[in-house]
Amino acid sequence: MAIQFKELEAIFLYNFTSFISWPEDKLPQGATVNICLVGENKRILDALSIIIDTEIYTENGHPLALIEIKQREEMSVCHIAFFSAEFNLEMLCPTLVKNSAILTVSDEDSFLEHGGMLLMGLYKNGRIKLILNHRQLQYVGLSVAPELLELVDIEEPERFICENNPKRQEIKIPVDTTGENIKPNNRQDLPKTKNTNEKEAFFSLMLMFIWVFTALVMVFIIVLALLNK
Repeated sequence: MAIQFKELEAIFLYNFTSFISWPEDKLPQGATVNICLVGENKRILDALSIIIDTEIYTENGHPLALIEIKQREEMSVCHIAFFSAEFNLEMLCPTLVKNSAILTVSDEDSFLEHGGMLLMGLYKNGRIKLILNHRQLQYVGLSVAPELLELVDIEEPERFICENNPKRQEIKIPVDTTGENIKPNNRQDLPKTKNTNEKEAFFSLMLMFIWVFTALVMVFIIVLALLNK
C-alpha cells in the first residue's frame, strides 16, 4: 500500500523534533515534547499516534506526547503545532509573540502569510516540499539545524494580520539588525554542507526511514489482525 501525503506529514512532524532546538526554559532536560494538532485531521492524528506509540522518545531523549488543541489557552503547552487547512487564525496568534518557542506547521497555502513558520506541500515527483519563514522562527526563540535548512526554501513575509488584533492592523515582524537572519529567496545565504551529495544522502536516509517505518506499521497491523481472529 502506497504511503499517503498525510502519513508523510506525520513522519516529518516527528522528525522535526531532531532538527529544531528549543530554549531550556521551554524544554528542560528530560521534559516532554508536545506535538499539538489544531483543527480536525484524523489521518495525521492516527499516523502520529502510531509513531508516538512506536518511537516513545526523540533522538535527544525527550518523551513524546500528542495533544489535540481545542482552546486558544492550551497553545502554550505546545512545542510543535500542526494547523489543519481549516485552522482558526485566533489559535495561531499566541504562537506569534516573541519567545513563544512554538514551531507552527501547516499544509494550507496561505499559512506563511498569517505568520506561520513551516509550510509543507508536495512536488510532482511525490517528494515533500518545505517552505520556511526562518525570521519568524528565530523571532519566537527557536533555532534550526543546518541539515534541515538545506532541505527548505525560504519565504519571509514581513507583515501579517492577527485575529487577536481588534483593529485587524498589519503587524510588522521585527527585523534582526545583526544580519543573522536569512534573506528571503536567496539560497546563496543558506549554510552549506561540505558538498551537495551530503544533502542527497540526508534526504535519501529520510525517505528510507519513511518506507521502513511504513513497512513496520503494516506488519504491526497484520499481526494485530491475526491475533484478533
